Amino acid sequence: MIQPALPLLLLACGRDLLYGVDFRGNNIEYQPLKTENASRCRQECTNKDNCQFFTFVGEKADIIDNRNKCLLMASTGKITVQPLEHATSGYSLRHCNDKVTYSTKKYNLVLEMKNWTESQVYCRQHYTNLSIIHTEQDWKEVQSTLSHFNGGVWIGLHRDKPNPDEMWRWSDGEDFMFFNWKTGYGGQNNHDCTISYSSQWMTVGCTAEYQYMCQRVQPGNGTAEKMYELMPEPKTQQDAETDCKKINGRELASICNQKEQEAFDEVTTGNTWIGLEKNDKLWKWSNGEPFHQWKNNTGDGNCTAGLRQKMDTKRLL
Repeated sequence: MIQPALPLLLLACGRDLLYGVDFRGNNIEYQPLKTENASRCRQECTNKDNCQFFTFVGEKADIIDNRNKCLLMASTGKITVQPLEHATSGYSLRHCNDKVTYSTKKYNLVLEMKNWTESQVYCRQHYTNLSIIHTEQDWKEVQSTLSHFNGGVWIGLHRDKPNPDEMWRWSDGEDFMFFNWKTGYGGQNNHDCTISYSSQWMTVGCTAEYQYMCQRVQPGNGTAEKMYELMPEPKTQQDAETDCKKINGRELASICNQKEQEAFDEVTTGNTWIGLEKNDKLWKWSNGEPFHQWKNNTGDGNCTAGLRQKMDTKRLL
C-alpha cells in the first residue's frame, strides 16, 4: 500500500488520469455522483472548491450499484492509494492554467533482433515502452541516440492491419492524431476549417469570423511547455493563422491530446478557431503537429521503423 504526501500533489497541476487506481479520502458529497466517464468526474471535482481529488468507478465494475459512480473527496493529510480494477483516479484541475508541460524523453538503443511485438514486450519489461515520438525535439533525441548506428530500429507506431483505412496508434494506445469531433469524422459537411466549442470540434466555412487561439512552445530544462493565448478579435481562419505568426515562434493552436484540450478550454468560451484544416482530403494541423517524417508516404506496412533521417513502415511478420 502506497501513501504519498498529498499537499505536494494538490498544489501542482496534475492532469494525468491514473487507471486501475483507487484514492481514499473524506467524501464531500453524501452520495457518489453518476457520471459517464472519468473526465466528467474530474470536471465535477474541479467545479467544487472543496474537492481535491476523485475516483471514478467504470461500467465494468463487478458490483452493478457501483458502476459509473464518481466519488469526490478531500483530505487534510495523506491519502491512501490502492489498486482497484475498473477504477480511475485523479486530481482537481483547479491549480492548472493555460499551459501543458511535457518532460523531455530519453531513448535507449537495444541491439537485439526481435519483431515488433517482441520488442514492445521487451521495452515494457525493461524500460517504459517502445519509442513514442510526438515532437520534433523527440525526433532529434532519437537521431542523437542513433548517431553511431546504421540501419532501422522499431519505434512504437503501429496499426492492426496494413490497410490505408486503419488507424495508426502509438504503443501506449494513443492515436497518432487526436480527434475530438462533435459529430462523425470531420463533421457532416464539406467545410475545410475547424473551431473548438464546449470541448468538441466542428467544421465551418473558412471565411467565417471567430475569435482564435494562438500557441507558443517554450523549451525548458528537460521540459517543454505549450502555452495558449486567446485572441478575442474575430477574424477568418486564414487571417487568424497569419496574425498568430506575426510573433516569432507563435502558431494557430493545435490540440494533440486530452490534456491540451483541457488547457485550451480553461482560457476560452464560445467558438474559437484552431489550426486544424483539410488539405488534400486529409485533416492536418497548420503547424505540422504531430511531428512526422515519413518515408514513402507511410508505405503499406503496419509497424514503423526509425531510420537515421526518416520513418519507414514494415509488415509485422
